[in-house]
Amino acid sequence: MTASLLNVSGLVKKFPIRAGVFSSVVGHVHAVNGVSFEVAPGKTFGLVGESGCGKTTTGRLVLRLMEPTAGEVLFNGVNIFSLGASALRELRKKIQIVFQDPYSSLNPRMTIGAIVSEPFHIFNIGEKKERMEMAAALLDKVGMGRDALARYPHEFSGGQRQRVGIARAVALNPDLVVCDEPVSALDVSIQAQVVNLMLDLQQERNMAYLFISHDLLVIERVCDTVGIMYLGAMMEMGPAARIYSNPIHPYTEALLSATPEPDPQTKGNRIMLKGETPNPINLPSGCFFHTRCPLKKKDCETVVPPLTERSPGHFAACIVR
Repeated sequence: MTASLLNVSGLVKKFPIRAGVFSSVVGHVHAVNGVSFEVAPGKTFGLVGESGCGKTTTGRLVLRLMEPTAGEVLFNGVNIFSLGASALRELRKKIQIVFQDPYSSLNPRMTIGAIVSEPFHIFNIGEKKERMEMAAALLDKVGMGRDALARYPHEFSGGQRQRVGIARAVALNPDLVVCDEPVSALDVSIQAQVVNLMLDLQQERNMAYLFISHDLLVIERVCDTVGIMYLGAMMEMGPAARIYSNPIHPYTEALLSATPEPDPQTKGNRIMLKGETPNPINLPSGCFFHTRCPLKKKDCETVVPPLTERSPGHFAACIVR
């Protein structure tokens, strides 16, 4: 069995709500609630869910861009939250990120050459001329070309900017890249090009991806394993093919039923969920999904369903099924 590159265990993040003259804590936003999953080397794990479900916060915790309330993240067996400043700096070489918005993630005052070569400068790799040559090679790899080196981000389209962001992310040959909705801001035709580029780079460099998205069609295309999140908790997790062909959790079923059909003649059986997503400040008792679940039973209001293995590698948190 392949050892995990990334092992997330019992991850919790609560954001305090402060009020009053003395800024006393009056409550918490429960962003991530006990999430656990693994990412194998060279594989892609997809985090899926509605906006506000905690998937981006989970990605930021994995990168240690914020500190957790509880839980641990092991990267190559080392808990990243125990690392000091020097060790954490070295870890940055191994874990990188592709941001969602290609318009705000690139410094408008820096040339493309300076942006892509910045990782080499930060970690003192090569001389100035060598860094530009390495940056040019990266731009060629992502389909941009050497003539982009002296130009600025505003001169390029969203898809081209995202290619620059990808080049910057892979510059140091990381083992893991966190992809935070990397194609959601792009047109559909450009999405396909960027996704294919990322898959080619993954195969060539044997990188693992933590792919965060709300787009189930993109997730199906790129991911080996999928985790379905709702209100900061994992509802279902397993191999992508099995999740899509045989979903267990009612929430997963509802998400998949909302996926657009490419054939207009095919009419899917859309599952319409009633009510609004509960406030993450006041989480429901029992199963978080019971307030909207079409299969709800009385016990769902009090019993917290554990994430249990239903078939090899396929887990679900539901007491009804």
